[in-house]
Amino acid sequence: MKRFVFLVLLALTWGKIVASDYPFLNIEQTNGAITTLESTGLTITFTDGKMVASQNGSSTTFSLIDLNKMYFGTTNGVKLLESENEKSFTVYNISGIKIGEFENTSDINNKLNKGIYIVEKGGKSYKLSVK
Repeated sequence: MKRFVFLVLLALTWGKIVASDYPFLNIEQTNGAITTLESTGLTITFTDGKMVASQNGSSTTFSLIDLNKMYFGTTNGVKLLESENEKSFTVYNISGIKIGEFENTSDINNKLNKGIYIVEKGGKSYKLSVK
């Protein structure tokens, strides 16, 4: 556990040097869930076996045991969906109620309220967190 925390701290220290080139920090948990945070103004602290990511007065807490990997990127999870062949996205709320169909990721980003959604495309489903 100490080795893991050291490696995470080392990665974050190195990441600060190049993080300005990447607008998003992707955090993948062991259950496969990926949380994407904007890197601008992001502060990460470690305490009591947890990682706390704070930004603009709100914070998200992750158990260190449940973290699989973290990486900076130029896209969030929604933009990665555009690489598939299908042209439309079907979006459902967390209760499974269909919200609508969207032609592109810009529509999804601009028209959805804050919350967690399921995006279906090309026979696959993806979790989407709109913040």
